Amino acid sequence: MEKIRDEIKKLDKEIFVLVDERVAIDNKIKNLEIKKENFYNLTEDMKYDLLNKILRGSIFKNFNGIYLTKQRYSTNAQHFHFEGKMFYIGWNGCIGANTLCAYIQENGTFTGVEDTVFENANVQEFTKYVSKNYSIIDNKISRLKYKIDTTDLYDNYFLAIQFLLCSTKYFPKEIRYIIANKILFFFD
Repeated sequence: MEKIRDEIKKLDKEIFVLVDERVAIDNKIKNLEIKKENFYNLTEDMKYDLLNKILRGSIFKNFNGIYLTKQRYSTNAQHFHFEGKMFYIGWNGCIGANTLCAYIQENGTFTGVEDTVFENANVQEFTKYVSKNYSIIDNKISRLKYKIDTTDLYDNYFLAIQFLLCSTKYFPKEIRYIIANKILFFFD
């Protein structure tokens, strides 16, 4: 009987060691998943930074400080930050089917842009510009997102910037982004 008890204690110790190892492995897996998620988020942030640089150099060149957000409340809309305000502009059923709606978020609520008079003339001009040209803007943003996600544009852009940074003897620091954006990667 004592042999059996000793054997049971021995097996319990072995089980305890295995459970500890399993907990350690589970923790390691969780840490690796968190690290992977952080890298994925960093990559997504860098892609949106590139997308915003392209947009600021093309369709939004008259509006300094604008950026497209990653956050989307709807697949039918684009979300912009400009002059400290968040804009939600897109196709919506708010008035009727496929009606273009523009909202601004202030204090947690959305207000129709048509109903808002802005003190800042830049914001007023921006809302008119985006509302008037939304189809073109939406198509361009969708095409650029597709290119960045499915082609090697994202990787090659940063490699080109690194190359231009390394060769400052030939390319002055001030024009490296101009060279990359206008010559190497002309964006339609």
